[in-house]
Amino acid sequence: MRDIIEILNGCMPTILNNVTDEYKAIFGDKDFTPLSPIEMSSDYNCGGIANELEYCRSFLDYITRTNLIDNLYSDYLERVVGFFTGLKRTALETDASLILRFKVLCQRQLNTSWITKWMIRDVFKYFFDESIIYVIENYINDEYMTDGDFENSSVLWTITEPGATTIDLVNHDHFIGNYCMEFVVDADGSLAQLKQETASTLPIGYYQFSFFVNDDFELIQNDLLKVYVQRKDDNYYYNFSTWQWQADVTYWTVQKTTESRYQIRQAYIDNQTVDNLIITFENIGDTDIAHTFWVDNVQLGTQLEYPSVKVLLINEGPQVDFMSAFPGTTDPVPGVDYDFASFYGQCFLSGIGGAGTLIYYQNLLNILKPTGVSAVVVVEERISEV
Repeated sequence: MRDIIEILNGCMPTILNNVTDEYKAIFGDKDFTPLSPIEMSSDYNCGGIANELEYCRSFLDYITRTNLIDNLYSDYLERVVGFFTGLKRTALETDASLILRFKVLCQRQLNTSWITKWMIRDVFKYFFDESIIYVIENYINDEYMTDGDFENSSVLWTITEPGATTIDLVNHDHFIGNYCMEFVVDADGSLAQLKQETASTLPIGYYQFSFFVNDDFELIQNDLLKVYVQRKDDNYYYNFSTWQWQADVTYWTVQKTTESRYQIRQAYIDNQTVDNLIITFENIGDTDIAHTFWVDNVQLGTQLEYPSVKVLLINEGPQVDFMSAFPGTTDPVPGVDYDFASFYGQCFLSGIGGAGTLIYYQNLLNILKPTGVSAVVVVEERISEV
């Protein structure tokens, strides 16, 4: 490609002498070396009108040839983002923040589907560290556990500690809220139990049972605890493998977490008679290694036809105002005709304060709707105490 000054020289009438100092000052010189990076037209260092035309050509070449949103900036970034998404730059919003919002809507970490919890988690990874993001389906209806999040009182649960292993209600290492149950297992693996009977009878039908668990990641090798589900009237136990009830003692063996963070454990229960159920957590015995694990957010109930999706952001560090989310005036019931996010937040993204999270959740919600997913996106936060 010819330099601009070559093109100009070729267009000039022969009466003009293109080697004079005056000509070069006005139109420019053929021999030049542009600076790097190019920030203004004078960086081309060719002088006069040629500076401006070289800069104009390079800019047009840049914006027509680039295919990466990260390479766009300023007004052109706004035009591209606005054309393809309708997003507008908010007050004081940086290019980096606007690019992130574009990626949320258009790239979504290269997920090919909008209808999975992994996609939702990947979208929030643009703004938060992956290790603190939990996407939870609020599928439980007609909750039959009492104080499953351990926020009211430990007296609602029965604790049995015949040996050195202890179970305590603690206000640290919790998953949601301010409390959880902590099992401190001794090296001999003496057993301890945490038990509760449902407050009312369960009708015949299918139920979902779930809880969150965390443990000393490096210490335990395999299995972590046992879960017993027993009917009150005939003392039959539920077999999680066969989906049948039996007289012999049987339980669900729960393995340790695969990451150093809380993980969900869930299973179905086929309740075949109208009865109260007794839920029991018990540590695995004979582990030969002292260890600790925590149980939180225990739920048992029927499944919602249109479950909502909760995005939980957990900051394990001191309270630094990383995320401060709070509920709106109305939390809508999930259904086919939902049209707005139920939670909004005051956040600090890219160092800018303001009610900025709502637009992200609302955009996500609007995109989920046409796929046939009926969900309300809500956001909570839990920051550990200093």
